[in-house]
Amino acid sequence: MTSIPEQLQPHLGSIFRVETTIGDIHLKLEEIDVRPRRGLPDNFPTPILLIFSGSGKTLLNQDNYIVNHSHLGQKIWLIAPVMPDFAKGQHLQLHEDGSRCMFYQSYFC
Repeated sequence: MTSIPEQLQPHLGSIFRVETTIGDIHLKLEEIDVRPRRGLPDNFPTPILLIFSGSGKTLLNQDNYIVNHSHLGQKIWLIAPVMPDFAKGQHLQLHEDGSRCMFYQSYFC
């Protein structure tokens, strides 16, 4: 069985289409972070944090969303807005539409 990081690694930098009540929002997969297990039993999966960027013109609230990807298909993920990582300069990152990027996370454990 392939793990989430192995499934997503080839798609780092690709666009995920998120279905919302105001239309589709496109998010770019920026990071895949394997988190520490911190004593989790072996039968539990390793926690994974995904970081996405999107346009600053539309803010997604924390919620469960239908997420579509051309190679991964359709999923339902909890997506939550997060602060940009200042150490990585994310607060200066511009979206292709000229707005400052908003950042989001999905966490799997």
